[in-house]
Order: sequence, then C-alpha cells, then structure tokens
Amino acid sequence: MDKVYPSNKDFKFFIEHWNISYLLTSDNISWILSQCKIIRTQRNQILSETADKKHYFYFVCRGLLAHISYAPFGKRKIINLAYSGMALSSTIHLYSENQISGELIALRSGAIIAIPYSSLLACHPEDPAICALISRLVHQQVRFLHHLRYICWSLYPSKRYKLFIKLLPDIDRCTTQVEQANLLGISRSCIQQQKRKLLFQK
Repeated sequence: MDKVYPSNKDFKFFIEHWNISYLLTSDNISWILSQCKIIRTQRNQILSETADKKHYFYFVCRGLLAHISYAPFGKRKIINLAYSGMALSSTIHLYSENQISGELIALRSGAIIAIPYSSLLACHPEDPAICALISRLVHQQVRFLHHLRYICWSLYPSKRYKLFIKLLPDIDRCTTQVEQANLLGISRSCIQQQKRKLLFQK
C-alpha cells in the first residue's frame, strides 16, 4: 500500500527526520497522526506546565526550545537546548515520573510536536521504528550535553566561548548573545569581546 503523507509541513518534517533512522510504513505514519499533536508555540511559552499532567517528548520542527532553571536572585541558566530536528523531554528519561526541575520554554515562536510517553511505552521495545526514534532523539541530546559539559569544564570564559563555536556551531548560529551567556555561564560582554577578536583575526 502506498504511504499517505500528511499535508501539514511540520508533520512532514517530523516524518522525514524519522525516516533517516528507519523507513516508516503507512502504519507508522498513521500512528504519528493519531498519537502526536502539533503545538504552535509563542515566544516564552512554557511547555512543561501541561493541563493533562502527561509527560512528553517535544520534537522541534521550527523554533528553539530550552530547559531553563533560575538561580537565587532570578539569574537564568539554560541547562539544555533543542533546535529544529532535536527534542527535549519533560522528565529525565522515558521511564521517569519525576518532572524535570525548572521549565521547558519556547525561546522562539514556531511549531513543536508533542509525543506522549504513554504512546511510546505502549509500543516500545517491540516496535523497531519507535526504538529507532527514541535512540536518535536521545543520542542527539547526549551528544549535545557531552559537548556542553566539556566546554563548561574550562575555567576561562574566553576559552569556553572558543570551544563553544568550535563544538556547537549550530547552537552558536541560532542563539542570541544573551542566550549563549545563559548557556555557558559567562557574561555577554565576554562574548562580545571574543566576537570582536575573531572578527579582526579574519
């Protein structure tokens, strides 16, 4: 039977991304349309406060999603990020019932696909397509967090920024200087200074 692709561009993007890891069948596509939902996000919209109290993987089709915590005196810290083609989850892992500390916030207006844990667990681990999706999304986050930890091990703010643009160039391109400062734990003035140095070196 021929596959019937949805007309919605965000579902299409999600399916194409998933197809990289596993060739989806018509049944897989029907599962996506019946179990997943699209959330049109507005800037600074909080996604971790769901009315149904369910847990989700939030796959970013368009926009930028961040896991944010707040230190004493309101200082913001970005713990984790997901841009187009990546995802964040509302708990530490798929089998956890404990909500992550802090909030999941859309830093840009866009579109996010919410994938319920309950729907994934109902299929996993018997369904190879679901296994491939979870593996891909988790691997992307582990890779990002590994790079971020390595970057933040440096005690020197200037070195942190140099490592950041080397190891996470996509994040550098899609974030503002303030967001980069919140992510790296350095000042915005340090980032501006390093950008000027790099500009004059060209």
